[in-house]
Amino acid sequence: MVTYLSKSDASAGFDQIIDFLNAQVIEYALLVNPTIYVSCIKQFWATASIKKVTDFVKFQALIDRKKLVVTEDIIRRDLRLDDADGVDCLPTEGIFAELARMGYEKPPLKLTFYKAFFSTQWKFLIHTLVQCMSAKRTAWNKFSCFMASAVICLATCRKFNFSKYIFDSMCMISLLTQQSVHPLENTKPDVDDVIWKLQRYMHYPIMWKLHSNCGVHQVSSTTRRHDIYMLAEKDYPLSNEVMALMLSTRLHVEEDSEMARDLVMKIFMNANQQRVRVWIYHPSDQEA
Repeated sequence: MVTYLSKSDASAGFDQIIDFLNAQVIEYALLVNPTIYVSCIKQFWATASIKKVTDFVKFQALIDRKKLVVTEDIIRRDLRLDDADGVDCLPTEGIFAELARMGYEKPPLKLTFYKAFFSTQWKFLIHTLVQCMSAKRTAWNKFSCFMASAVICLATCRKFNFSKYIFDSMCMISLLTQQSVHPLENTKPDVDDVIWKLQRYMHYPIMWKLHSNCGVHQVSSTTRRHDIYMLAEKDYPLSNEVMALMLSTRLHVEEDSEMARDLVMKIFMNANQQRVRVWIYHPSDQEA
């Protein structure tokens, strides 16, 4: 994000919006770049829980056996946001009116908005916000009324409560990942699994299904109507007949293919256990 908010030849045409963002209270939150280890992130979400005492809500987790507490006020302090008295979400009518003034070209039928219908400058602003402060892990082509409120508040010099938005997003992710999953019958695709819901949500318009009865993942493109079927990771047994067929036909493999090398090694080890004489033929060998 430091690269995005620094002027260069590549930023031609965006200097005005870059100056605008660098002058906002969220500048530090956008530019701060601490070293965060993947192992710590995994520990955090694996142990995260939400605690509520009267009206006070806190988010706590363990990292290297040390308790870490996150609250809205801590986020506000660490990101230097100073937004305790900011707007949580604008009224629906106000959102529609302000977006129209900003040149939003698509008549809003519901509280979902699309970047494609904004001018280039506004697209840059929206993209920056959703990359840095949204709960999603990939770029958004659409965004909710809360993010629309944030954009409008920045554009109209009003204060938006980013600290509350970030904290609520963290709580939402925690609740989604902690939901108990009830497996469906083996004859049905497990489309209600939490992981697949999140994958489908993050990678729209790609649909994910897990057919648990046969251990197959199905990935479907809803726009191009393409289906990809993937076997679930598993050590599939090789029968003596299959190994004999592979060996008798002199299986060819590529030297730089890790999967092929693993397959040949598996055949060799299994066949050797059965005291079967193994011949491994390489494409460069000459025929006898």
